[in-house]
Amino acid sequence: MPYNLIDDEYADNKTSDPKILLTTSRNPSQRLMQFLKEMRIIFPNSVRVNRGNNVIKELVKTCIDYEFTDLCILHENRGVPGKIIYYMIINYIRWINCFTYAKWSYDLFWVV
Repeated sequence: MPYNLIDDEYADNKTSDPKILLTTSRNPSQRLMQFLKEMRIIFPNSVRVNRGNNVIKELVKTCIDYEFTDLCILHENRGVPGKIIYYMIINYIRWINCFTYAKWSYDLFWVV
């Protein structure tokens, strides 16, 4: 298969670093907010945004307007952080992946 620049979403990584927008589900608990702050430290070149009442369509538009390459939404179940939805954005949603963990402890075991 011949090389196609349109299909290669990492073609410009030599000139620019990925930029990640981190946010939570609506009405997050304190524990989820703390987890979001820790994720902000883990991911370099990321920005934490309060979601408010924004829907995902508005978040994606914000990512495109401010040239974010990725959108990461953290969810919780009964006050415990439990799901990460990751969107790869290149003028539209290119790739979606959802991560959940099997056990909540100091060691997170991610199941794709």
